Amino acid sequence: MTADALAALDGGVGGHFDAIVCFEVLEHLDDLDAVVERLVTRTRRGTKLIFSIPNSRTFAEENPYHVTDFDFRSTLSLTERFGDCRLLYQFHAEGSLIVAAPDALPSGHVASDLRMPERAESEYANHYIGLVGFDDDAVDAAVARLRFAVAPVYNRYIRAIELSNRRLWRENARLARKHLGSARSGAAAMAAKLDAVTRELAEAREHVAALQEQLQQERESAARAQALLATPRHRAVEAARTRLGRHRLLMRVARAAWGFIRPPRID
Repeated sequence: MTADALAALDGGVGGHFDAIVCFEVLEHLDDLDAVVERLVTRTRRGTKLIFSIPNSRTFAEENPYHVTDFDFRSTLSLTERFGDCRLLYQFHAEGSLIVAAPDALPSGHVASDLRMPERAESEYANHYIGLVGFDDDAVDAAVARLRFAVAPVYNRYIRAIELSNRRLWRENARLARKHLGSARSGAAAMAAKLDAVTRELAEAREHVAALQEQLQQERESAARAQALLATPRHRAVEAARTRLGRHRLLMRVARAAWGFIRPPRID
């Protein structure tokens, strides 16, 4: 995608652009700086630019196709590179609009009421839209038109989410019946498994406590033996045992020698 964007901006599809529309593209580019540099060059030559990027970092959006996740500060840094750039803030909203026909939008009769002003902070906009090279009147008109143009798309989007949630609920229910049986038997099976695990855990804790007690007894016995070995009486007993062992060895040697040198017995 980056190569295609660079080729187009370098004149591969024509030398001059009156306007460049770049919606939901910048966050997917591998070499964002190179593309932005080309866009800045184009806008300085008089090309108008309108781009849109999602506020994916603030809302922790996990999109595997995003190379760059923007937030409010990084978006401001991007707009500063263009110099004179108007930044619009797009918030997802709920509401209703009564018209005589879908193509007969009222002019000057639309009232707006911000129910949750704390959600209107710039850092929490869902998307950021940058406009370079447009005058204020054109930007204001675009804001009004864009607000109404996206309403049907938003309705389709919400409807698709509702249908997806219903299908997901039905699939979860089917898998639950397949692997757990009915709701009652499944709950009973899970409760039985929980009781079994609880009993095993209690037995394991008792076994660990018994092992700890046995270990403590072994440590105390070893400490007593160590203290006994360090007493003077024990050292004296060990010395006597050593001398006695030597005496027994001498007695065995003497008996063996006497067997060789004793005179024969005469009856």
